[in-house]
Amino acid sequence: MLLVGTDVEKDVRVYKRKIRAVGQMEIRSDLMDAHLYAFNRTTLQDVLEQKEAYRSIRLEVLPYLVKSQLRSAPSGGEGTIVDETGNVVVPPSSNLQCLSQHRAIAPSAFKQDLLASSGGGTHRCCVYIASKNKYCHRLNSIQAYCDINRDVIGEASHLSGYSFSSHNNIIHPSCVLGSKSTVGPQCMLAEGSQLGDKCGVKRSVIGRHCRIGSNVK
Repeated sequence: MLLVGTDVEKDVRVYKRKIRAVGQMEIRSDLMDAHLYAFNRTTLQDVLEQKEAYRSIRLEVLPYLVKSQLRSAPSGGEGTIVDETGNVVVPPSSNLQCLSQHRAIAPSAFKQDLLASSGGGTHRCCVYIASKNKYCHRLNSIQAYCDINRDVIGEASHLSGYSFSSHNNIIHPSCVLGSKSTVGPQCMLAEGSQLGDKCGVKRSVIGRHCRIGSNVK
């Protein structure tokens, strides 16, 4: 089920066949969609050919794939699925070949108990939920970009791979600072950056190989 938090109503409707298909279900409202998706090329191409009107991966393609994986026929075997009208169809050989490739790459996703619960379909939709000690952020605005920059010199400083100096900042050894230039705490100057004379840097992250002239604050 893929819904933005603002689109979720007070009551959430879950169909019985979905519960029967998975056996166990956990509904959560504390997760964020990072908008990072990985598809099998053949599967995605098949969907786009069948659904030419689709324009959104998040709002149309993903929900369709999630729903169609639960429409597999329990007794139809590995290569038999049921379409939206209830008719049994056989997917093209390219799909069956992709299924075989997926089984070789990720055998744990094709255990018999998992296949039985999903009806033996030709594709599976999975999600990676990062643990709390992982850093995840969706960079989709200028504000988000600024927030991530602050995190890199804050709680997520380990991402830079550098260590803070005694002045509570990060200055790469290859950086060149002009006369009377200062770098305040909670700042980072990445590899190859140069500052002119009488520059002042406060609460900023300067990327690699940036050049700043004199008298800039």
